[in-house]
Amino acid sequence: MTNILKKIAGLFRPKPDATEVALNIIPTALQAQLVLADSSKTTAASLLKDNYALGYIFGYHDAVLQGLKVDNQTTCLAIMGVSYDTIFGGVDNAAPLLRRSLDLQNDEIFRKGMMKGGREAMAFFREEKIPFGLSEWLS
Repeated sequence: MTNILKKIAGLFRPKPDATEVALNIIPTALQAQLVLADSSKTTAASLLKDNYALGYIFGYHDAVLQGLKVDNQTTCLAIMGVSYDTIFGGVDNAAPLLRRSLDLQNDEIFRKGMMKGGREAMAFFREEKIPFGLSEWLS
């Protein structure tokens, strides 16, 4: 099949659901980084005190969701909630981490982490560059 026919055929393929894509990409990338990090720093209790790590996690989510063009704030928060639940092993760990992240939006250290997480998420999308910023920070 010629390139032009491949492009035309691609227009009629069903597009993957952004929620499904996000819930596959985000937890996988972040859980892999947490596995590589110092386990004493990756507990929910430890992460609640680490504004940079919380910012990175939040920024990674935010950038992936922006890249997938999920622009409804309620949908974004719902996806984040499910993703945090997956990453941190249940709502008892996930809810306080997400709540704290929302409360820290104006914190300078949180924002630095958020920018790093966002940059690494975009690099993953554009260049398929594997993110390591969180695991490096927590090692």
